[in-house]
Amino acid sequence: MTKKTEDYFVAMPNCMFAFDTDLYVTDEEFLLFYYLGTIVQARNPHLVLTNIEFLSSIMVSFDSNSSRRKSKIKKALLSLETKEYISIHHTSSEIKNNSSLKISIIDLKHPIYTNSVKSGKWTYMGFTQITENMYSSVKNGKQLKIISYVSWRSQIDYRISYYEWERVLDVSHQTAVKLISECQKKGLIIKHRGDYFITPSGEIRQETNSYEINKKKSTEFNLAKEINTNAKSETKSMMSIETRPNNWFETGDDSWLTENDFYIYLTSKCFVLKEHADKRIAGIQKSECGAQKIKNKMEKAENRIRQAILENEKLLDSQRDMIDTRETTYIPQKSKYDISHIIGND
Repeated sequence: MTKKTEDYFVAMPNCMFAFDTDLYVTDEEFLLFYYLGTIVQARNPHLVLTNIEFLSSIMVSFDSNSSRRKSKIKKALLSLETKEYISIHHTSSEIKNNSSLKISIIDLKHPIYTNSVKSGKWTYMGFTQITENMYSSVKNGKQLKIISYVSWRSQIDYRISYYEWERVLDVSHQTAVKLISECQKKGLIIKHRGDYFITPSGEIRQETNSYEINKKKSTEFNLAKEINTNAKSETKSMMSIETRPNNWFETGDDSWLTENDFYIYLTSKCFVLKEHADKRIAGIQKSECGAQKIKNKMEKAENRIRQAILENEKLLDSQRDMIDTRETTYIPQKSKYDISHIIGND
């Protein structure tokens, strides 16, 4: 990853967590605001030119169904505008999926960033820097919210109670415990359990837990990406007979391996591709993060193959059903060349 990418971040307003106010955002709105911050114009870092069709193509995590996904994106856009995080300009009377949208994102001088907001007994103001590494390490909006909140609060030796997590994430106590545990197991955050102490009345109490971002996890992710994009092919001079487009021999910034690449790897008969892919996979698997990514994509590719086999079997079954297997009755008939009446019966 280049230094430019490492330094780049999206300033996420902390008042987005102010649960008792109109500024609080849903998981979809939180993700969308981050996405918009990554596709701003080079000459104007607060301007985005896009449409819902394009946003839908890069925000697949919103919903697997294309129609529902576009509907959620539109709803989130309008909600962010109502809450004054963005302003939307369009020429049509209503926002359609292919309508050209000119979206302005608030700058750091906006009151949303500079003014404090009271929510319950907590105060929210300023912003948290969310980098590409942080975003790439999570799988949904809830996890992005968690690491964003931890990143902000850990700067001031702050302790976060589960009650606060419940309010900030808008979930039940059980769900809050589960979500934090998942982020711990995934290696996104480190939880420091509060120490036990005895009150003057003799009761045993525990201090509130504190959290921090797992810096090691971020380093592992960088290493995996570096290995992924800088792998060198020892068989580069050899010609691959695999004709399907793939990224196995690509080493640039856009050379991320996809589920389709692993599908080709598993189904290809080209020994050159397989030999090179094996070496590249081995390199990526040197980090825990890289190994997990390989495992996930390999499983998806294997599922795709199994699905293809099942569909092929169904097709063969349907073809067999079309064949008439009924018994036929043979009725012997005399040929017009039959000469039995001439030779008689001996």
